[in-house]
Amino acid sequence: MSYSLPTIRSRDFVSDLMKTTEEIFVPLFGEGYQNGNFSSSTSFQEEDSKFWMELSMPGFCKKDVDLRVKDDTLTLEAQREARGGEKLKVSKRYYLPKGVEISKLSASLKNGILLIELPKVKEATPVSIAIE
Repeated sequence: MSYSLPTIRSRDFVSDLMKTTEEIFVPLFGEGYQNGNFSSSTSFQEEDSKFWMELSMPGFCKKDVDLRVKDDTLTLEAQREARGGEKLKVSKRYYLPKGVEISKLSASLKNGILLIELPKVKEATPVSIAIE
């Protein structure tokens, strides 16, 4: 199998180099491939009642992904086959913030986005005590 390198199209060398790299490696290994491991982007959000984690997982199905919580650590491990039989792997650990209700964690995977909901523990409401 042979590949021909695309010609440089503009004076912006770095931009052309990145585009050339994508044109060569993405068709072979898929988005996010790095040395046999898949690199997924992660974003975090906080609302009054919960935290959200959003991870980019293109090409992964629910059966490919394993999420576990032990103590205050969330572990993500995933593996899928890429083009050419190559295995793509993701392995990440996240320390959960204090105040997360671990028993109520939930996750969904749709269109290559893994969304993890981390509900916060409801804080006790202060009660005034009348003194007699």
